[in-house]
Amino acid sequence: MWVQRDDKKIVVAGDRDDVVAGGAEALTELWRAVFHARVHLALDELVERGSLTTGAIRERVDAVGQTEFDEIRSVLRQEHLLVPPADEATIYLEFVALYCELEAFAPRALEHTFPAITDAAAVRATIRRDIDPEALLAASRPAGAPEKPYVAPELAEPSTNSKIEHADRGARKGAGRARKKGNLVRAAILSVRAGDLPSAHADIDALVVRLSKTLAVEPQPEWAEALLPVAQFAGAQASLRFNVGARLLYDLQTACTIAEREVRIVDIVGWIRTLGKQQVVRSLPATREVRIAKHLHHASERVSECELELPEDRDRLAEVLHEITKRGDTNVRTTLRPKIEAALDEVDLEPRSLPERVAEKKLIDELLDRAVDVGRLTMGDLRDAISKNDLKMPDLTFDAVKRGDQLLRVDRILARSLDGVYRPGEIYLRFLQKLSSLVFGTWFGRILTLYLFLPLLGSLAVVEGLQHMVGPLVKKIWGVEPQISTPHTLYGFAGFLFLVLHVRPIRRAVFWLFGQLWRALKFVLWTIPITIWMHPVLRRAFASAPYRWVIRPAVPAALTWLFTSPLLEWARWVVAGGVFLVTAIVMNSRLGRRLEEQVTDWIVLSGKQFTTRILPGLVKWTLEVFGKLADAVDRTLYRVDELLRFRTGQGTIKMAIKGVLGIFWFVIAYVLRLYIDLFIEPTTNPIKHFPVVTVAAKIMIPVIPAILSGVTSATTGLLGPSLAAGFAGFTVIVLPGLAGFLVWELKENWKLYRASRPATLGPLVIGHHGETMVGFLKPGFHSGTIPKLFTKLRRAAWRGDEKGIARQHEGLHHVEEAIAKFVDRQLVSMLVEVDAFRAKDVSLSRIDIGSNRVQITIACPSIGSVPCTIRFELQSGWIVGAISEPGWTSRLDAPQRRIFEIALAGFYKLSGVDVLREQLEIALAPEGGSAPPYDIADEGLVVWPGNGFDTEAVYDLHGKKLVPVVRGAPYDGALFDLGGRHALFGREPLYWSVWSTTWQQIARGEQPMPIIVGPSLLRPTSA
Repeated sequence: MWVQRDDKKIVVAGDRDDVVAGGAEALTELWRAVFHARVHLALDELVERGSLTTGAIRERVDAVGQTEFDEIRSVLRQEHLLVPPADEATIYLEFVALYCELEAFAPRALEHTFPAITDAAAVRATIRRDIDPEALLAASRPAGAPEKPYVAPELAEPSTNSKIEHADRGARKGAGRARKKGNLVRAAILSVRAGDLPSAHADIDALVVRLSKTLAVEPQPEWAEALLPVAQFAGAQASLRFNVGARLLYDLQTACTIAEREVRIVDIVGWIRTLGKQQVVRSLPATREVRIAKHLHHASERVSECELELPEDRDRLAEVLHEITKRGDTNVRTTLRPKIEAALDEVDLEPRSLPERVAEKKLIDELLDRAVDVGRLTMGDLRDAISKNDLKMPDLTFDAVKRGDQLLRVDRILARSLDGVYRPGEIYLRFLQKLSSLVFGTWFGRILTLYLFLPLLGSLAVVEGLQHMVGPLVKKIWGVEPQISTPHTLYGFAGFLFLVLHVRPIRRAVFWLFGQLWRALKFVLWTIPITIWMHPVLRRAFASAPYRWVIRPAVPAALTWLFTSPLLEWARWVVAGGVFLVTAIVMNSRLGRRLEEQVTDWIVLSGKQFTTRILPGLVKWTLEVFGKLADAVDRTLYRVDELLRFRTGQGTIKMAIKGVLGIFWFVIAYVLRLYIDLFIEPTTNPIKHFPVVTVAAKIMIPVIPAILSGVTSATTGLLGPSLAAGFAGFTVIVLPGLAGFLVWELKENWKLYRASRPATLGPLVIGHHGETMVGFLKPGFHSGTIPKLFTKLRRAAWRGDEKGIARQHEGLHHVEEAIAKFVDRQLVSMLVEVDAFRAKDVSLSRIDIGSNRVQITIACPSIGSVPCTIRFELQSGWIVGAISEPGWTSRLDAPQRRIFEIALAGFYKLSGVDVLREQLEIALAPEGGSAPPYDIADEGLVVWPGNGFDTEAVYDLHGKKLVPVVRGAPYDGALFDLGGRHALFGREPLYWSVWSTTWQQIARGEQPMPIIVGPSLLRPTSA
């Protein structure tokens, strides 16, 4: 149902029959549409009378909150609720109408629509300065509509003693048999089906006791209260074992079973490879906690799929399972951490400063995160953890060349100490690491890489790629294929790459040239056509009668005349004239104009959908699909490994069979992993495929016959002629993926060494999908996780989809967990580890997220009872940081304050903060005064220096010089050039050498060097 406003009339389009029939739902929808329109009319009248001016609207926006208004703008744009031009006034008026509508008709959806609005009372007070929503609501009520627009549903009390009737009459006996065998989950579900809820409750209580023993905690009564509704839900389904509720409970029971049974492995291959040093049969104690945690996580992931009777039951279940999984994760960390720490100590991979000491802890935590998430660790996980952390490996020594570098030695140690959890690197990975360590881990190798290999290989990839992709296209158009790849072009472009990589002025000039070229193309292909199209003269011409009745119908008539057979000349003119006449009448009729408007709207909305949702979603979907496929294959292989292990209670014959099968599976798994990791995944993944794999495939063309012949002859004896030929053909198809594999692996291997460490601190990866803080908040192709989750949550709330709401809440919970780990490891650990700060009880209290905001609450009871709140906000594409509530930080003495500010500076850099409110407000404040109101909008930093909002100074935050441009009423006061005040935190680099040295000075008790350029990151203590 939609509303069209014309002067003072409200026209509602909808199903008239439903309204006439007097249906409560139809009349409520009519009431809702009319009320939304009346709010618009009331506000439009104020604007027309001059009571609601542009300055007054800006004042109200400031009262609502600039960050909140940025979220409002984003929500209205995403839902296509803005009519161009969408200026600040249009956005505010539409927000008021939507807010009033949701408050009256869908209050439960309101918090999901604008989650950044935390002070609803202030928003209501601001709205009521101009209109009376209650009076407008009463005036909008149609005759026969319900008395109230929204009636909260009455929640039924959960039944505790009602008997549930089912066709399964043997359920009670089946429950008894299952109970005797120790299958408490089946017993509870069958008891529910039999209507025996007390027995089901007793079975769940017994399951909770087993679960508490497994997790080494005291039994929690609320666990049973949360799990009983799941058993009731499972018992009401047609399938007893394979419904979602049953699988959730079985995952919990499986975790208990794992804790009660020892796991062993028969490894004949390992015994042969180690010449008898490794036992044929050995236990795998390290797998116990990991496998328990894995099943607990599986149970937690099923919460959103359980359609429990009450939403409160699902919320309570989610809370309990989060608590259970957190305890399981803690047990994994307690068990595995000492072994990883011992491995790092044994190879002397030791920190040299406080940042490296914190990085060592973070490195271990990330390995434990991976073990908890997927149930296993590999050499690739170890390599990635070192490459993206600040604890790096030193340059290669002569002894390391013989024994292997620190990564290879840790790989061997963990293969023993974490047997069953850690899978050592395959021989090809170890060989690649040993080879790359010579090139990346020595000063001579790095010189060769940077000054010779990289320019030559880059030139080869680009020039050959152009030859094999552009050359055939040119030949198809002009008939002659140009010779792009020649020795002169190869070496010439290599020289160009050398200069771009190593000569900063040339690199800046090239970037500037490409930027200018992009602006020129955008100006010619987009700006000029749009400007001409929107020019008033052209718009008036399009609206004129000659254009509508003559020019526009003449276009299809001319095309008809052109494509009509010329055999009958008079017929061509008759047909064309008929098309002209029909087109003129139809396109100028009311139906034709409406159809044209609808088609135009569809094209505009479809274009927005394609650019803002479909295209980014397609890229994200591609990455997720190939990531999930690779993970699914890896999980399948690991699952087979688990099946070939034997447990307490299984016989000797079964153990022998699994040992023999393990020999064959070792060969199969090795070949599968080799082909999947090296060839198939890089070839099929388009992100890795282009351009490296594409160029490699083109270069391979001349040697394909030799490869086919060699692979066929080598495998004919094993597979037979037909299968060997097919295997050879498949190998040729996926073999170019090796180039993509090498590029991605070597890129990470380069980051392993101290000499390759980035010179400055930059945004750090936080999320499971590679998101930084910017990636969490800022929408884009590979980012915007938080606003996308809130968009899905908002739409689920509008539909009343409780299952969808639960699913998005679970996604947001995972985001909160990832950010909590980041804060704990990068800020809290820094403060706790430094002795000079004199406070060891700093801790993360909670994380709160909105669609464009992350709020971090940190406690330190020994200094102050009030917690400190740090807030990150997305405003017009900029990440804005601030301490919104100083709390205990306002009670720090001078040395503590200095240490806190240094730690905060590094934390802000790792978070990718662009602007800090504290710095900005100090720079904008006049001498001895406070900062004027300001906003960070699409056009830049907007400051209102006068007493009202009629004068504004705009700073282009993208420009080199931050000189204000004054708009609106004249202003005689002083305006600052922010460029010389270093007020933009993101523009000031923080060098690793300075960062590390500063913490070393603090550790020695010396006065630390200043690392912050510009105003302080903390407000004065008197504020």
